[in-house]
Amino acid sequence: EGPLLVLAGAGSGKTRVITHRIARLVERGVPPQAIVALTFTNKAAGEMRERTMALLRRGKAERGGPRQERGAARGLTVSTFHAFGLDVLGREREAVGGRFTIFDQGDQLALIKQLLRAAGAERAYDAQAVLARISNAKNAFLAPDELPERDPYDEIAKVLYPRYREALRRYRAFDFDDLVCEVTTLWRDRPDIRAKWQDRFLHVLVDEYQDTNKAQLEMMRLLCGARRNVCAVGDEDQAIYGWQGADVRNILDFERHF
Repeated sequence: EGPLLVLAGAGSGKTRVITHRIARLVERGVPPQAIVALTFTNKAAGEMRERTMALLRRGKAERGGPRQERGAARGLTVSTFHAFGLDVLGREREAVGGRFTIFDQGDQLALIKQLLRAAGAERAYDAQAVLARISNAKNAFLAPDELPERDPYDEIAKVLYPRYREALRRYRAFDFDDLVCEVTTLWRDRPDIRAKWQDRFLHVLVDEYQDTNKAQLEMMRLLCGARRNVCAVGDEDQAIYGWQGADVRNILDFERHF
């Protein structure tokens, strides 16, 4: 019970920690459907899921009982942060405005170019660079008025960010970052919905924790609630995704956050 941080170097078996902990939780009586394990790529999630299911299937056999069937882990959630967020938004569709679509990067760039044209700044700025500033702001869980103004790209991003969000609403769309940010905002603003998801998931496990950003941290804190049953595995020396919004302070300040 409670928060657990495992620091482990490259090749030392970090994912094995997650899979064996899930198997042990189930062995001790935690229902698989009350466990969620989160990581960053579909490949990693698929590998983790298969390894966990193999452990669960052979668990009883190793203890002298009948071999568990594949259905023993059917309710287990092993997912990327963004796929998990998409599932939450889909299940809470009415709370987020009804049916929605997902904008891919091409859709996002087209929208940014449209907004730059409307602002008379199409030739002055690279749309991809502006989109990157907005994405970084979302991942840092910053409101439009909290964006810094260090250079002209920061300034135009601060102008376009609220217009971009409003345009997404008009299109009834979310972008990739919203799959985490909108869930976090929903749980923050709707205690009733947050409580429902906290009751559903009793244990949260996170692989490669050094790669999390501020929005993902807030998502986890809200999901864990007062129970704080989070197990995070990572290595601060492998924190190389700062340019994508990852914040190494999440792993360094784990004890303060949880």
